[in-house]
Amino acid sequence: MVKKKTEKLIQEKFLKLLESKSIDEIDINMICKNLKIKRQTFYYHYKNIYDVILSFYFDDSIEYKSVKYEDIVQETVNYLFKNEEFNREVSHSNAKDILNEFIYSNLYKTMILYLKKYKLNISQKKEESVFISKCLTDYVLYLFENENNTQEEIVEKIATFLSEDIVLNITKSYISSLKYKK
Repeated sequence: MVKKKTEKLIQEKFLKLLESKSIDEIDINMICKNLKIKRQTFYYHYKNIYDVILSFYFDDSIEYKSVKYEDIVQETVNYLFKNEEFNREVSHSNAKDILNEFIYSNLYKTMILYLKKYKLNISQKKEESVFISKCLTDYVLYLFENENNTQEEIVEKIATFLSEDIVLNITKSYISSLKYKK
C-alpha cells in the first residue's frame, strides 16, 4: 500500500513539473527535492525518469470497440487526443519510443484479431500484423507530432494513404505470395 502511494506521489510530482518543464528537462533530483524524498526511495520504485513515463502507459490500453479497420484507426487516434498534452510532450521527447511501443503493442494485438477473417495461420497473422501495425503506428505518430493536424484530419489522411482497401490488397498480395512459394 505504501509502495503504491509513493509511486502515485512520484507520478503526480512528475506531472506537476511537466506543467513548467519539458520531459527532457525533468530529472530525478527535481522530483526528489520537491517530494523531500531520498534518491534511493525514487530508485526503489522506478529505474529512471523514463520508467515513470512508462508507468502511465503500463496499466492503460486503447479500448477498441470492434475489430473493424476504421474503428481501430479511430480509437487509436482518439487515445492520443484523450490525453493530448501529455502524449504530445512524450512524442516530442527522448521518451517517444515509449509512446511508439504502447501504440504498436495495442495495434498489434488488435490487428491479430482483425486478420482472423483471412485464411492465415497464426505465424502468418503475426507477420502481417507486425507489418500493418508498424506502418499504422509510424504514420499515426508522424501525423500526431505535427500539431497542425486535428483528430479528424489524421483519420482522414490515414483513410487516404493507408486505407482498409490498401491493407486488404497487402493481405491479398501476402496470401498470394504464400501460395506461389508452395
